Amino acid sequence: MNKRILWSLGLLGVLMLSGAAFYAWYCHEDVEPATPVFRESTENVSRSRALANGVFQTGMPKRAARHISYEESSARTTNDLVRLPFGKERPYDIRYAEHKGALGRVTFHVVDTEGNSVPGATVRGGFYNNGKEGHGFSEQTDAEGLLTVQDTCTGDLNFDVRKTGCYQTRHRYWFFKAGFDCVEDGRWIPWNPVLKVVLKEVRNPVEMKVGRKGTEWKVFPRNEEVGFDFEANDFVEPVGVGKYDDIKLYFSNEVEKVRGEHIYTWQLTLTSDVDGGLFRLPKDIFSEFKSVYVAPKAGYEKKIIYTYKRSQNRVFIDMRASDQEYVIVKSRVRKDEDGNIIDKHYGKIYGLEFVNGKEGAQIKLNYSFNPNSNDPNLERKRDSPHDGVL
Repeated sequence: MNKRILWSLGLLGVLMLSGAAFYAWYCHEDVEPATPVFRESTENVSRSRALANGVFQTGMPKRAARHISYEESSARTTNDLVRLPFGKERPYDIRYAEHKGALGRVTFHVVDTEGNSVPGATVRGGFYNNGKEGHGFSEQTDAEGLLTVQDTCTGDLNFDVRKTGCYQTRHRYWFFKAGFDCVEDGRWIPWNPVLKVVLKEVRNPVEMKVGRKGTEWKVFPRNEEVGFDFEANDFVEPVGVGKYDDIKLYFSNEVEKVRGEHIYTWQLTLTSDVDGGLFRLPKDIFSEFKSVYVAPKAGYEKKIIYTYKRSQNRVFIDMRASDQEYVIVKSRVRKDEDGNIIDKHYGKIYGLEFVNGKEGAQIKLNYSFNPNSNDPNLERKRDSPHDGVL
């Protein structure tokens, strides 16, 4: 094959790769974690506040709050922004805003879990200005749950919302939106987006048995199913002093040698009791209260398998328990002679770590267990004012 043909084929390949890269970039949408929900406001609020921009929400209210209707929008509220040309330097006004700042304005709309506006909620935060001080604020929402703040900012706004009788929630809003023309006339756009924040109310917290994921590893045998008692915070006899199998654990460790490299596979199987179950849900990563208030009635699974496969230098599979999800446990189920359930208990596992130790499998658990019979309440009473993760 002559050189001219080779050069032609090489040029064709470069053009095809460039086209694919442009298509991937052009079709790309900025993505946020699944928990936040951004929506677009289409109406005005009293006092002539234009609420026609992006809306941030952390819960799923049953109805929209009064005066405002929302429509689904993209995660970073970029639907009204112009996409920047691919491969070119960002406009000067954006580069200037990143270093020196541009004026940013937001309106907070605080609602409860039913979608009702929350007046008198304290919103504290700060506009980031590359480490410069003097750009913080602490103000309260008005009678309609609204608060507008503005200041110079070089990229993002961090804030938390709190009120007596509610669980504190924390958020971050990004004025800077990569790949989009987000500065106009010295201001970040969209201008004055509405950040809708769901502030979970304290309902009916109860005393619970708590196991915390601290520094102590609990050791149990490999390749053997072992029960764990939430009330005793220990394995069941004879491994520990527990009496009830709230969950059962089975750990296996396999080692194989491939091309001179040792590959280790750890697998932890979490199993419920016969009539119990396990229910996985994403945490509310913004609120102090991470879970649902009440355990679901149905939809439980019997088994969850966590797998971790790696060599000394590489990780092949990492399906360990995620820090962004939790597991609801239904256990200690008893039935009468007719097969009707007469007793059951509920709990939730917030954190789970496991390793293969020298003396056996090792695990750390962070959980809350409701000791009250037939009570699906998962809202735990605080151990102290600083007991933040509930």
